[in-house]
Amino acid sequence: MRRFLTLIALLALLVVIWIRLQRTDKLPDAVTNGLGTAPTVFETSMQKGYPDIVEAMLTAGARAASAQHLDASQINATAVIQLAAAQGFQRLDDPTLTSIVRLRSDFVAHADPEACAEMWSGGNNEVLVRAIEALPDDQQRQWAQLFDLAAIATIKNQPAVPPPPADQFNDAMGRLMATMSPADQATIEAMATSSSANATPEQKCNAVRLFYGGLGKVSAADALTIARYMQYQ
Repeated sequence: MRRFLTLIALLALLVVIWIRLQRTDKLPDAVTNGLGTAPTVFETSMQKGYPDIVEAMLTAGARAASAQHLDASQINATAVIQLAAAQGFQRLDDPTLTSIVRLRSDFVAHADPEACAEMWSGGNNEVLVRAIEALPDDQQRQWAQLFDLAAIATIKNQPAVPPPPADQFNDAMGRLMATMSPADQATIEAMATSSSANATPEQKCNAVRLFYGGLGKVSAADALTIARYMQYQ
């Protein structure tokens, strides 16, 4: 069952990338004409990893061809892409995860409240993609490369890096919280221990910015411990 869900997730990712490529290919010389938009740096950077993703996808499909029949028409792309991304990031090594933390920290510091809040609640990939496409070109390229790496890691079924023990995470989080004022600590604790469904984007964004700001103040080892543990939450 897990292999079946993983393959559906991979097909969904491939469908979305194909749609983005089709949008790009229809634009003459990547120039807008008033009816469409030119491809973003994020889109064109994603294309560079597309051959590797296709190759890995075909390999994974051949490996499990006799396991299940897959019907792409049944895919809920938005939901399973989020699942695939989460699985992929769990498989990335420590240096790559450290790069993700840096990118996310810069993202929440500059994104609008709605996009920033998605780093807390998740669920709206389109908001995140639009915000990524508004970033400086070099950051768009870095995000694209990380998504490519995560997709390929999932397709190739690379083993996930296990989370640190809960005690290790709690100790690291204690040191992170100690970098904040009591008021800021209360903000994060309130958002983390109660339902945030009714919180405004501004409230969620504030908590996310405080959290990632704290990650920048603790040691690299503590930041990695927290980031790795959070991949499984």
